[in-house]
Amino acid sequence: RLLADTTFSASLRATALYAVGSVPLGLALALALALLLRAQSRAASLVRTIVYLPAIVSPVIVACVWRFLLDAEQGWLNGVLLQCGIHGPAWLRDASTVTLAFIGVSLWSVGAQMLVFLAALQALDPALEEAARIDGAGPCARLRHIVLPSLSPVVLFNLVTGTIAAAQIFTQPYVMTQGGPGDASRYLVLYLFETA
Repeated sequence: RLLADTTFSASLRATALYAVGSVPLGLALALALALLLRAQSRAASLVRTIVYLPAIVSPVIVACVWRFLLDAEQGWLNGVLLQCGIHGPAWLRDASTVTLAFIGVSLWSVGAQMLVFLAALQALDPALEEAARIDGAGPCARLRHIVLPSLSPVVLFNLVTGTIAAAQIFTQPYVMTQGGPGDASRYLVLYLFETA
């Protein structure tokens, strides 16, 4: 019966689409933030704390805030777009934009992944980067040939945990859209909850 259930297959598709969009973007943003904030300074510590804070806020509160920000009529995001002369979409009421909205919401809490990347970056041997710098390697070459290969276990860890988190998304669609419009945000765990 499950294999013949069209809602189940729609929820699998929606979950896969969300994971394919949110996991790579989350990894890239977390790594970029870790690279920017790896310096030891008071300002960097403050920004690291600010970036990490959304990761520890209750998901229900985050979902309520984003539901307000993405509201089609009174939302802050569409208000900013309107000031720029762009008529914003109904983010949470349009099947073509709801997944994009949830991917954007997922980027709000990349602080935990950023901290894992940051810890790995600070554990790197600085002599390797210094030797590459002396040999004439620029920042991009050092990132590509020194930093990223050294971070490959951490990238794999964040990829696995990010994929698991994407497959388990529940609170945001439950609070923000209740799985709508149609089944566009009826992700797998929400569908399992409703069926149970």
